[in-house]
Amino acid sequence: MNTLENKLIKISEDIELGRKQRAADKLRKLVQRHPENMDIWFMTGELYYNAGFLDMAGRYWLIYPSVESYIVDTVEGYKRSVNHSATQMLRDIKFRGDAEKLPLYSKRLLTELEREAYRTTGFVPRYTGIPYTPEKKMSLSDEWGVNLWLGCLIGGMIILFLLASLIVGAVTIVGLLF
Repeated sequence: MNTLENKLIKISEDIELGRKQRAADKLRKLVQRHPENMDIWFMTGELYYNAGFLDMAGRYWLIYPSVESYIVDTVEGYKRSVNHSATQMLRDIKFRGDAEKLPLYSKRLLTELEREAYRTTGFVPRYTGIPYTPEKKMSLSDEWGVNLWLGCLIGGMIILFLLASLIVGAVTIVGLLF
């Protein structure tokens, strides 16, 4: 079982135990890390829908291909809440993935939103940066190790400089005396 499946199982457990805010935070992070995975988008929208946050549900269901009436109505409600602004919709969903890996419906919708945003504002919000990933962050022990190593290196260089200055000074004094 891969880590994504483990995370989804833990999120489901959080939802069952009533920790919906925690589950929503985890799902939003998963959407950023795996933007091409439509199941995560659906699960996030479903969590918000069941909690009564219909505009948030519509935001996550916007690029999810569905013909279910409650999903279509929720997405339409979300679009009304942002006055059908393509720029605002693109800013809200912050799609960071590869659009070519999306289903045809989602790919077309993103393209249409980008065209509309450019037509109305002359600007297309793009979020191509890699989202924050804690696994890539240097641990505290690594930071201390790097800082300690640099400190020792600089300290050693200062000591060598002082010793060299002391020797040059001693030789100069001996030379002046004799």
